[in-house]
Amino acid sequence: MSTGRAPATCAELCARLEASGSFEPLALALAVTLGRVAGSVAVAAGAALAARAVALGHVCVDLATLPELEPELDALVGGGPALAAALVREGGAAPAARLDAWPAAALALDGAGRLYLARYAHYQGVLARALAGRLGWHAPGPDLALLRRGLGRLFVGESLAGQRLAAATALVARLTLVAGGPGTGKTTTVTRVLALAVEQALAAGRPPPRVLLVAPTGKAAQRLGEAVARGLAELDCAPEVAAALAPEARTIHRALGPRSRTPGRFVHDAEHPLACDLLVCDEASMVDLALLAKLLAAVPATARVVLLGDPDQLAAVDAGAAFADAYAALAGPEADDAADDDGATEALLAACAAGAPFAAPRAAVRLRRAQRYAETSGIAALARAVRRGDAPEALRVLADGPDVALRELGPRALGRALDELATRDVAPYLAARAPGPRLAALGRFRLLCAHRRGPAGVADVNLRVERALARSAGLAPRGRLHYDGRPLLVTRNDYRIELYNGELGVEAVGPDGVLGAFFPASSPEAPPRALPLERLPPHETAFAMTVHRSQGSEFERVALVLPERTSQLVSRELVYTAVTRARRSLVVLGSAAALCDALGRRSVRQSGLGDALADARADEG
Repeated sequence: MSTGRAPATCAELCARLEASGSFEPLALALAVTLGRVAGSVAVAAGAALAARAVALGHVCVDLATLPELEPELDALVGGGPALAAALVREGGAAPAARLDAWPAAALALDGAGRLYLARYAHYQGVLARALAGRLGWHAPGPDLALLRRGLGRLFVGESLAGQRLAAATALVARLTLVAGGPGTGKTTTVTRVLALAVEQALAAGRPPPRVLLVAPTGKAAQRLGEAVARGLAELDCAPEVAAALAPEARTIHRALGPRSRTPGRFVHDAEHPLACDLLVCDEASMVDLALLAKLLAAVPATARVVLLGDPDQLAAVDAGAAFADAYAALAGPEADDAADDDGATEALLAACAAGAPFAAPRAAVRLRRAQRYAETSGIAALARAVRRGDAPEALRVLADGPDVALRELGPRALGRALDELATRDVAPYLAARAPGPRLAALGRFRLLCAHRRGPAGVADVNLRVERALARSAGLAPRGRLHYDGRPLLVTRNDYRIELYNGELGVEAVGPDGVLGAFFPASSPEAPPRALPLERLPPHETAFAMTVHRSQGSEFERVALVLPERTSQLVSRELVYTAVTRARRSLVVLGSAAALCDALGRRSVRQSGLGDALADARADEG
């Protein structure tokens, strides 16, 4: 329990908070405003803490655990539990279900001592009710005999048992969460789900379902659409089934229809639902709480929803880890350990046939068998150890190799290692002079960094690689922004020219002898897309990129650069995300101590979604 004296006035409180250096100006401004309006130091302290939590990616701040988690912060506000009691006593925070008075409407405090900015309590409640309302069998139910034949035809072999279970769930349930690491077959599964759904509709004499494919970023949406189109072309299904499916993948924002004058508001909502019978959201683990709530609120009540994601990856940039929280709440601890997926499939279909009550764990399925790399590879073994937070096992795997390794490096040795990697692994990319081969070579190796700035950050690593290549491979940046051989990373969607946040390209001299930007075409057979440099959307140099930016990408070889000093940003989830970007080999540049420190740190986002979902399920009855 904190021993700090509670601040006597709002002015004293805000002076304390500002002096601590832990609060952004917006959080302080909100504290001043609400404290003045409410005439309450408790409201001011609560507003500052709740706003700070959102800025850090949390949905709320847990006042009950504040003394243990952040004792210095707890002392600043005179004690988290005492603050919660004061808010209740003064009426400075309303229950999450009753946000109807000002200034109480600005904050919400739940029964467990979690304090929210009211709009995030609202988003959490909307999402919880949307999820709970979909926990049940889909109507009309499928022709189970036809479904069994389809599952047997499209998912052949023991290795696809998990995908078979996920597909069966998506065909009989209104909501399905499919969790799995990179390369476990999530998009392959959903492609087959689309075909099975069309087969069911045509056999019953109904129109094919209206399918909507969405993803959080333009790059992810493009990749989803291409993967589904490619998978449908290879499926063993009747021509009329394939002909009924030509779904276009969109970003979530484009699908919802943003209102230009009111950011965060969309054309489609609960009163103006999307025109779809089956929604598939890929990379759902990258979707923040507010956006996922708005998306599911806009889906018609009769539609199926399939969410694909990896709960072990880095969470969304904005507040919340909604997919991971929902998966944990619905799956329970036993789901990840289940091995008899075929038995689970039969039990699911039998329960559907008997009209048995729908059990929540049936909505959550984990795919455990990776297709990107062999299960016996060092990458797979390292990913499993990192996911468990098993530092000794991770170090053992890295020591044994041969496709993974740890290079113990100090600051000076890191510079030399980057010079070596630039000469050995990046220079061959430059040797490919034509845009097409250069683009192909770009995906073979990638430097990933935990930070954007500072030692071992993206900016410094990019500069070091440029200098090394200028010496060894004839690269000639000479301080210029654009130069032949510069790799590009798009950082903002540009729908007019169809370039999206996260896309990689290259600068090269085209057939006309002019330096331009080139990006992969929509099909492998087509030549690269050429773009004048002046038409480029916001972008940056990409010899190295942050691990956050790499989500959804894969490379043959990856080098992960860990900072020497302890950093709260370097977590187990960050290392796992970096490891699983590699297909063939991975090297970690940094100390064993830095790696062990990262594996011992979880990137936990505070929220109450699990409890809110339990309450919503109880209300559903």
